[in-house]
Amino acid sequence: MAAEFGPDTVPPSVVYVASGTGFADGLSGAPVVAESGTVLLLVPATGPVPASVRTVICELTPVSFVVLGGPSVVSDATAAGLGQPCT
Repeated sequence: MAAEFGPDTVPPSVVYVASGTGFADGLSGAPVVAESGTVLLLVPATGPVPASVRTVICELTPVSFVVLGGPSVVSDATAAGLGQPCT
């Protein structure tokens, strides 16, 4: 996914995140994501951030994350996992 930005494109500094188990937050946030030229990543409501999502995060190196729906949709523990250092 990060490769779709192309070699001359600056990766987004903000990445939006929504639960992959419900469509409402991701769907309602999609216009903002599209307008800002960033990406929307889907994560589980609870538990660790999937390796595939971590790979994209490490490729994009965003400065911040916006969790759509808040902690009732994506747990604080899952949200905290978004900012873990890349290895």
